[in-house]
Amino acid sequence: SSFGPPEAVEVAGGAGAGSDGVDDSDLPLSPEQEAVWGLVEAGKSVFFPGSAVTGKSHLLRCIIARLRAKYKAEGVADAVYITAPTGLAACNIGGTTIPCFAGIPGTHTSAPARTVALE
Repeated sequence: SSFGPPEAVEVAGGAGAGSDGVDDSDLPLSPEQEAVWGLVEAGKSVFFPGSAVTGKSHLLRCIIARLRAKYKAEGVADAVYITAPTGLAACNIGGTTIPCFAGIPGTHTSAPARTVALE
């Protein structure tokens, strides 16, 4: 497949959940979301903007789930990597930052997690 400028597809409506950790990847996609999936499935780069609560996160979770299932069936289970430019964005999509994924020195932290007791 060739890489080029992403296709811009406006996402409107559809199921979705915010960054609450709910796995809604088995919910149906709207026709617009299915169109985006079709582009991804065809190997196209896509950019799908949209207003709040239009299902962008849901669509992304579905794309990730479908690609993982596709490559797992082909025997390449580790072919899908989820990256984002910032730590917050990476947390919201269950991925890692682009610099961390690329192995750039200083992007991995090994600081222990701190537990704070609330009284």
